Amino acid sequence: MQTTSNIEDKNLNSIVCGDLMLGSMDWTEFKSEIPWIALDVERLIFKDLICEVISSEVTNLQQQHRGHCRRLFLK
Repeated sequence: MQTTSNIEDKNLNSIVCGDLMLGSMDWTEFKSEIPWIALDVERLIFKDLICEVISSEVTNLQQQHRGHCRRLFLK
């Protein structure tokens, strides 16, 4: 019994093999796009990093604020 991922992998392999066998694509034409892809990846990583830092700071501030309120009410 084949799983969906196995079937998708076989389909993808057959498409790539077909492209390579028939020479339908010139793989060297994409060299100019690599720097743009790298910039997009860097932007996504940077954006995720900033979002993670901001959300962790907000969480820390909320926890500190809750602790302060508890101390006020406990006295």
